[in-house]
Amino acid sequence: MYVDGQQFPAKPFQPDYQNSSAIREFYSLILATGRHLKDQPLLINRQEYTSGYTLYAFNLSPYEGCSQHLSLIKTGNMRLEMRFRNALPRTVNMVVYACFDNIIEVNQRRNVLYDYY
Repeated sequence: MYVDGQQFPAKPFQPDYQNSSAIREFYSLILATGRHLKDQPLLINRQEYTSGYTLYAFNLSPYEGCSQHLSLIKTGNMRLEMRFRNALPRTVNMVVYACFDNIIEVNQRRNVLYDYY
């Protein structure tokens, strides 16, 4: 994935699912979902992850979801590249789900203002 021309993560993922080697990818899923160091396990384990229940998650917020900080509004470009070890025998679909924060403000006149950046 590239965000404004910068690769994220810095070293691209290169899992080997045939040999069940995807620790880094599985760990990034745990981090991005906020399950790291908490008593809230994922609903899939590492073996299921490498057996086809694969999901990639990226937290692109500056604070990586560690707190309730308000981040500055940012716009930019994102590009996702996928390469496969072998040619795929059939077409696959990719589902992208994105969450965005928005700002809701109640001013002195009790007007409710909001944005969807």
